[in-house]
Amino acid sequence: MAPIFSALSPRRIPLSTVSAVHSNNQHATNYQRARPYTRQMFAHFLAKLDGATGKPSSTSVVHSKSPPVAAAASPLRASALAGCVLTLPLRVGPYELLQPWADEVDWFEARNVETGAKALCKVRRTGDARGMQVAQAESRLAGLDFVNPLIESRRQSLPVTCDSAVVLATAAASQEVQFDFHFYPFLNYQHCLHTHIQAKGRLPEEEARRLFRQICDIVRCSHEAGVAMRDLKMRRLVWKSDSNRGFLFSMLDNCTVFDVDKGDGAACENQATPSYVSPEMCRRPRPSSLSLCKVDIWCLGIILFALVMGRYPFYDPDTQRLLQKVAAARLGPLRPEFSPELQAMLHALLHVDPMLRPDIHSVLQHPWLRVAATESRLVPDTPASE
Repeated sequence: MAPIFSALSPRRIPLSTVSAVHSNNQHATNYQRARPYTRQMFAHFLAKLDGATGKPSSTSVVHSKSPPVAAAASPLRASALAGCVLTLPLRVGPYELLQPWADEVDWFEARNVETGAKALCKVRRTGDARGMQVAQAESRLAGLDFVNPLIESRRQSLPVTCDSAVVLATAAASQEVQFDFHFYPFLNYQHCLHTHIQAKGRLPEEEARRLFRQICDIVRCSHEAGVAMRDLKMRRLVWKSDSNRGFLFSMLDNCTVFDVDKGDGAACENQATPSYVSPEMCRRPRPSSLSLCKVDIWCLGIILFALVMGRYPFYDPDTQRLLQKVAAARLGPLRPEFSPELQAMLHALLHVDPMLRPDIHSVLQHPWLRVAATESRLVPDTPASE
């Protein structure tokens, strides 16, 4: 795929070069693809940094080769599935799990053998705390048209297939572990905003404004319902149809619910997608808590920057230098043809201090977005009640 720019800075890799980079620069590909393996490795690096006495080595994280994902038998290495291997195809009730979906470690393409309908399946260990958060988030957002609705859930036991002491200690006497299989309508992962930018490059300001307001409406409804998205990124914004008007947020995996009346503060966790990690997560020592909604605002800034510039604002193949760049949050020069309102919006969203970033209502009232106030609404003004 042709690069967006004719001359590329070696320090910045635009979105459209991801596939070209893969064969020659694996560690850059791991960063840009933003797959769960990369998120896990990045979380491991941040945790390692917390306890490091000297400069941490990024070799074990950035240069690690991503585990292969095979259609026939896929070892699931996510923590929720540790100790078990799913041999595909796997029958779960009327569904048959066929292959991993979009290289996700615990999402699968499935088929209802009775009707032939395609579906997506999320596999999670029964009783997993993260699963409880997701269930609450789905309940609070039920009925909103940007949520991919749950079809049904099924529970099934799988045999333990490794000697992990942790898994064996928590497994049943029969050496089986229970998992919950959640089925959703099928989505074409290739029809997402990320691939749209890969194909088209940076967008004209008017088109970027229209799409960005739709994304802001999704975030507004989520925050008003007491749900912080936490992993808001272009790969999770999937077009509803071929008309490229309106998004579905494909996964609520990392969402966290909060009490709207008490605020959105939460413990700082290491889980993050490197391209979207916020400065407060990069600081050492880490803050004891952070504003989840302001993390979402930072992610909105990353998305808007990518829409109008065709690349991510911060990149480095070395994880340590990447953290330093994000922590400094220096955007560098923007394109001279950008309107003053757009430049002001970018600087506000990507402010290094989370307390100085606007909330989502202020974002929607920004002069740059008010132009599109009537042309791009896609969700109702009032979020669904719990």
